[in-house]
Amino acid sequence: MPSPSLRMRWLYVSCRHQHSKANTSLPQNKISGRVPSITINQANLFRYGPSSAPVFKNLSWNINEKERWAIIGPLGSGKTSMCEVLMGKLRAHPTGTVVYPFIEPLSEAQPKEFSHLSLWPQDLVRHVSFKEESGLFDFSKHYYQQRFEYIDEWEDITLRAYLESSLKGQEEESITKNVGRQVLEAAERVGLGHHLDLSFMKLSNGQMRRARIAKFLLAKPHYLLVDEPFMGLDVKSRREISDLLGQVADQGLTEVILTLRPQDELPEWVTHVLLLNRDRTIRWQGLREQWAQQAPTESILSQHQGFDNKKHVDVESLSEPVIELQNVNVSFGGTPILRDVSWTVRAGERWALMGHNGSGKSTLLSLLLGDNPQAYSNDISLFGKKRGTGETIWDIKCQTGFSSPELHMYFTKPLTCREVIATGFFDIPALIRSPTPAQDKVINAYLSEFCIEHLGDRPFRQLSTGEQRFVLFVRALIKEPRLLVLDEPFQGLDEEAVERAKRWLDTKLRRDQTLIFVTHCLEEIPASVDRLLTLEGGRVVKHL
Repeated sequence: MPSPSLRMRWLYVSCRHQHSKANTSLPQNKISGRVPSITINQANLFRYGPSSAPVFKNLSWNINEKERWAIIGPLGSGKTSMCEVLMGKLRAHPTGTVVYPFIEPLSEAQPKEFSHLSLWPQDLVRHVSFKEESGLFDFSKHYYQQRFEYIDEWEDITLRAYLESSLKGQEEESITKNVGRQVLEAAERVGLGHHLDLSFMKLSNGQMRRARIAKFLLAKPHYLLVDEPFMGLDVKSRREISDLLGQVADQGLTEVILTLRPQDELPEWVTHVLLLNRDRTIRWQGLREQWAQQAPTESILSQHQGFDNKKHVDVESLSEPVIELQNVNVSFGGTPILRDVSWTVRAGERWALMGHNGSGKSTLLSLLLGDNPQAYSNDISLFGKKRGTGETIWDIKCQTGFSSPELHMYFTKPLTCREVIATGFFDIPALIRSPTPAQDKVINAYLSEFCIEHLGDRPFRQLSTGEQRFVLFVRALIKEPRLLVLDEPFQGLDEEAVERAKRWLDTKLRRDQTLIFVTHCLEEIPASVDRLLTLEGGRVVKHL
């Protein structure tokens, strides 16, 4: 009997060669004239079975051959859950209301030695969710600041090994002998060709996103579902990723489906749009050309008025420095990351930190949060104490609140959203003890303040990426820290949620609280932020 690895060999070798030929035998959709690939007809979709509450009710949606869809919706509308529907991860009731016509001719084309093996939707429909689900790396075995430290070889993997894992189990000699070449080509396509031997854990947010896309492209799926691919990327990187996914779709072997926020720019190569409501119903679906009539006509986000030194009050005599950096230099593996960075931040100031992907922002933040051991070899003072003079990392963390694009990956334990927020009192991604009644009261107040009470008792790991980010934003605020560091806090949030959070930061932060806000989008910056530090190539290029 052929092993599971032989089954994967068939998927890799044969399905790709049969794709175009097999699809010609399928009946055409009477309305569009196209060959149907996935059909959903008045389906009720359940995560745990018909006895539980449905994720979607009476869902109908047809995806035809050569259609490139974008699933668009606000926070909590079910974009990620819709990807799970397409992968066959949710249970459909009645049976037969979700079908995959494109699979049947692939099954009929199997060689005789594979005729007893079934082709499953999850084999042919892959989801790039930007959560670490490879099984190769367990973030629960590491602590956040370890990204900047030495990691033993036995407990780490390189980017090369991460990408090679997508080719494991393929016994065809013509495939395996060229693994190195395939991995290099995939890495170069996403701009990571020179980082193959870098620790996977030490990749930046943008680099991890590119790595995951490369990994799934190597698997050559029939459908590639990409969850909000442009989050956390600067304008240039967003354009590059969009062009890459468009090229993949143009090749004809893999169809690409995206999920996007309503405010995100729609790539030119997208042909169809599915618009979801916040209650997980379909508001509209149709051709891209008709989307302009449904798309938001203008942004509801308040525009930042820019940075002006003349507006600053001379605070040198009014507040003490919270952060002092003098000619700071940081290198990894002999590569300079920060070069001669000097920066003073005083209590109560509101700063924006900006720069392209790879400019050194994350490394700079690691120095401020006490996470980077290279702080001890530089002239750095936090909260009036020079690093290396006897303070502990916990002396820094107890005065700091932060959120980051990677932080959700460290919450691997089965915690509710309320419990995740409570960990903000204890400065680690685990609930070491139950919150006090007073702390519970604060948590309830914040849940109400941001209109997310309905998320409080839900398992954190079952939330969408955007909902997780919103919960972690609240976690950063919960203990009212002296220093609040928000690294891309609005990734995955729709405009309504972003505006609510901006308004809170503008009106509810105490005057003595210091804010450092990192983003690529000027419109996301709260109005109260009036100072700017911009990095480029590890150097300060703008200081206002």
